[in-house]
Amino acid sequence: MTHQTMADNSEGAGPAGKQIGIPVVKRQCPWWLKSEIMTLIVAGVLLLAGLAAEKLLALELPAVGLYLATLAVGGFYPARSALRALRTGRLTISTLVVVAALGAVVLGVYEEAALLIVVFSLGDVLEEYTSDRARGSIRALMALTPSQAQRSVPDGSLETVPVEQLIPGDVVVVRPGERLPTDGVVVSGASAVDQSPVTGESLPVEITPGATVFGGTINGTGALEMHEDAIREVDRVLVADDLLATGGTMAAVVELVQELGA
Repeated sequence: MTHQTMADNSEGAGPAGKQIGIPVVKRQCPWWLKSEIMTLIVAGVLLLAGLAAEKLLALELPAVGLYLATLAVGGFYPARSALRALRTGRLTISTLVVVAALGAVVLGVYEEAALLIVVFSLGDVLEEYTSDRARGSIRALMALTPSQAQRSVPDGSLETVPVEQLIPGDVVVVRPGERLPTDGVVVSGASAVDQSPVTGESLPVEITPGATVFGGTINGTGALEMHEDAIREVDRVLVADDLLATGGTMAAVVELVQELGA
């Protein structure tokens, strides 16, 4: 996400972290098209060429040149990561790998140095792939929560408002078959609510007045009236470069997933 996009999203935010609507942002390119992947592929080809020159053709000098080229190409991102870590006073695995590779070069074992860099970069790629899948799952989870809600007004009619404009105490009406737009406490009506998207419960839960319900769950055959009680101050969630809007239980679930993936 660009700084301009984040600025535009911030301009739509109101007091206490509220904002209007769910920001539409540009998705990241697929992980396999990133420059890190292209760099790894080139480094891998150079390493294989060096191994072939040394082991099959007995060309020692060209093999050393190919190993050094592998280090120059494949070591760019680990070296950049190590420098950033050192500037902040941290010692990371990237720092240790770069030091080990430099040590191997000093000792004249270029093959091992090049192999170390390629293997480490491959591990980073696999980690990024896993993170990308996790981000996709989070996006799917966020999509479960409706962006609008039916709010009851004093004259008894209903008005459609963005979920982010709800405040604790608002009465929200949920018709049969609709997804609940926010967390809340049921004040009127009874229904069986499918809470599996949030809790994993396989069977619908019978909901009566006084019960707590969660945004993103699916209402059954009965209409419900509920008091909105989601904490909107935590409804801006950053998923990689995607800025999404959420609140209440969904925000807590996303935060937990992000913490586990960190």
